[in-house]
Formats: sequence, C-alpha cells, structure tokens
Amino acid sequence: MRVESLIWGGVKGDSNGAVGPLYATKFSDYPQFGGAFLPGDFKLPALPPDDLCKVLRLIVATDSAEFMVRYKIRFGDSLETVIREVTAIVNDPRKSAGWSADTRARMNLILGIANRTSGVERKSKDSLNAAVAYFQRTLNDWTRDRDPLEWAMTQRNLADALGQLFGLDWHDAPLHPAMTAYQNALAIYQSRSDRLDSAHVQLGLASGYEIIGRYEPGRENVSRAVDHYRAAIDGFDPHTYPDDWADAQLKLANALRVLAFWDKGTKTLEDAMAANRAALTVYSKQDAPLRWAAAQGQLAECLNQLGQETSNPDDFRKSISILRQVLNGYPRAHAPSEWSALQSAFGDALMGLYDFDQKSGNEYPQQAAIAYRASLEELTLQDNPIGWATAKQGLGNALEELGHNNSDSSSLNQAIDAYNDSLKVFKSDREPLQWATVKYEQGEALEYLGELGSGIQYLQQAVQTYREALAALPEDGPPEMRKDIQESLNDALEDLHQRGWNSG
Repeated sequence: MRVESLIWGGVKGDSNGAVGPLYATKFSDYPQFGGAFLPGDFKLPALPPDDLCKVLRLIVATDSAEFMVRYKIRFGDSLETVIREVTAIVNDPRKSAGWSADTRARMNLILGIANRTSGVERKSKDSLNAAVAYFQRTLNDWTRDRDPLEWAMTQRNLADALGQLFGLDWHDAPLHPAMTAYQNALAIYQSRSDRLDSAHVQLGLASGYEIIGRYEPGRENVSRAVDHYRAAIDGFDPHTYPDDWADAQLKLANALRVLAFWDKGTKTLEDAMAANRAALTVYSKQDAPLRWAAAQGQLAECLNQLGQETSNPDDFRKSISILRQVLNGYPRAHAPSEWSALQSAFGDALMGLYDFDQKSGNEYPQQAAIAYRASLEELTLQDNPIGWATAKQGLGNALEELGHNNSDSSSLNQAIDAYNDSLKVFKSDREPLQWATVKYEQGEALEYLGELGSGIQYLQQAVQTYREALAALPEDGPPEMRKDIQESLNDALEDLHQRGWNSG
C-alpha cells in the first residue's frame, strides 16, 4: 500500500474515558515523531477521543510542516491555531488533573516540537523559548532511570531547540547547554548499542562544537567536531544510508578544512579532500546536482587553502576551474544561499591566484569583486550574518587591491566601508581571530589611502587599526599573521615619522 505512517493500537478505553494505547509508526528512513529511531513506535498520549483528535491533528500538521521545510516550502503561521487548541487542553485543569506522568510528558513533548517547528519558520524567539520550557517540563516526568529512551529523545529535542535559539541572534549562550543535552542523549543510545540514533546525535555534537569554535578560537573545539563527525560516519552504513553517510562526509570535510588552519603541513587538508571525494561517490551531477555542487565547492575551497599552504598557484587554477564548472547552469533560484557561497569561494580563488600573479594587474581582483557582489545579492545581515560578513570582507580585499593598483581613493574608501560592514558581525570578544583579520586588512586600506595624499590622518588611523588588531589577536593565533601585522604597523609608523609626526 506504500503507507507512509500508520496509527494503530487499542481503543477499549479506561475509566477516565481515554482510549489506547495507540501508536504512530513511520515506514520511511526518517525517525518517529519524537525525532528518534528508538523507540520505534511513537506512543500517543492517553486521552478521550475529542482531545486525542486535536493532538493527532497537531502531530500530523507538525510532521507536514517539517516535510515542507526540507523542500524549502514556507508555511507561515499555519501551525499556530493547532498549537493553541492543544495548549488549551494542557492548561485546562479539568482535563489534565487525572493525567499520568507519561501522558503529561507526551503532551509537553508534542507541544515542544510543534513550537520549535513554528518558531524556526516564523523566527520567533518566544516560540523557541516556549519549546525549551515544554521540553524541560517533559524531563520532569520522564527520568533517565525509568524512561531512558524517552528521556534521551527529549534531550535531543531540547538540544535542537537551544541550537535554533542560537540561530536567531547568533549569541552563543544556548550552545553549551545544548552540548550537555546531546551528551546526555548519546550516553543512553551508546549504552543500548543504538547506532543510528547515536550517529545523529554525533552530528549534532559535531555541528555544535564547530560553531563554538568560532566564539572560542583554538584547535580544541574544531578537533572535537572532527571526532564527532567521524563517529557519525562510522554509525551510518553507506549501503543502507548512503545519503546520511555522504552528508556526514561533507560536514567532516568542512571541519577538517577549518582544522587545517591550526595544523602544520597538508595532511589535514588532504583528509578534507578525501572526505569530499568520498561524498562524490554517492552524489552525482545527474542524480543529486545540489549535493554534487556542494562537494565540488568544498573541494575547490580546500584547493584554495592548499595553494596558500604550498604556495602553488596551480591549486588556485584548479579551484577556479571547478567553480566555473559548478556555477555554469547552477539553479540559483532553487538554492540561492548555496549559489552565493559558491560565488564567495570563486572570489577567494581568484584573489588567491592574484597573490601569486600580481603582474596580471586588475584582472583577478575585478573578477573577484564581481563574484563577491553577486554573492551579496543573495545574502542579508539578518538571515545569514556570517556569510554576509565574510563576503563583505572578501569584497573589501578585492577593492583594496584595485585601489592600490590604480591609486584610486574611491575603491579604497569602498573597501574600508566593506570592512566596516563586516565588523558589524565579527566582534573582538566573540570572534577575535576573524575580527583581528578584518582590522588588519582595513589597516592596509587606510595605509594605502594615506600614501596617496600628503597628510597624516589616514596613516594615523592605520596605526591605530593595526594596534587594535594585534591586541585582539589570540595568543595561540597564527604566528605568521602576528608578524605580518607588526611589519605593517612598523611601515605605517615609518611613513608617519618621515612626514614629521612625533608619537610622543
């Protein structure tokens, strides 16, 4: 019959008029309503028929909404009416007074999942905070000892809601409690030898540590992310769950690429490229064009990094060739954010090649500026602050080179504006390494601008900007970067002294 899901069980009822037990079972690769593969059947709360119908309507509506999310179909506030109906049942003491702890827990879990789903769609902090509160109430009734699988399922949902809260304003406060919740769930699944649920929780932990690494720079958090991605890959049989396995390979590749900034040599980057190529054994351009493009794009970014590490311009040329191929005919309208990321990577590759071939003049910076501006057409500060800020930084770099090559103050001023935009997102107390990098690049643009005139205003600003970059650079930050900033600071100070400026 190709049934997607089935509601089944007993309808005898009990003295309180409740029917059951009833269960919802899915017949697809996706887990049950609670987001877990185990228990394999989601037990519905024991309620009278009229109330149960409202709850069942909310479960089906939430499942439908989450299906729509996967296909990027908007559903607005459609869940809110159904959520209010079920909330009224929970808040009515005449209905809830006789509930068992299990019924209470299931009602709170259902409302938590629905509020989280609606909150993500509507970007509502109130709904996401409500989801967190419902999950915490659920944990008051389901205990680790008495209801281990249900308790673990709730911990996973709590972690996910906290992660979504972080995504609204990019403040990292919810991230550490989310990691704790994931670890709680993982301990249960590992004790039950539940490979699938363990693998999905490992993915959550890996993603969380990867994000925390932006706010607490250093090798440790990124290394943890890599370990969890590898554990997730081990949990997915590539023959039974090829898409999950390949997706984890893609995520591992990106984490390894970031880790390579901290590791000496090229081994980590080579591992990243191997992970991308593993994903490409599953994703083809014909059958999974967007995933194929994502893997190819990450491979191109690895080549950019490898070119910087080995001072090999051929790596940048390979990257540019891959990105041209991927962007040719890319379905921008269907995947605008992915298209913008590829454009930014294209700009990075062009600027990387320019570092080794500056005799080309304006050719590469001009093409890079076009790519970054194209990327920014699909990015907003509100919806993707990190991507927007990174593209602004890249645009600043391209404009800075154009201004320097052509002695063009207009391009240099535009570069400084682009860096200032980037610094609206990158903060010295949250992303010190990224902030210091942008400040260093901004200092260079100010120094170039100062060299075009006879005054000292821009050179003074460059000196101040370099000093701010040095002060913010983490102690374990890249030593070459500290050396470069210091040398630029010395050059700017020398220019000032030649113009008669006395710092004392």
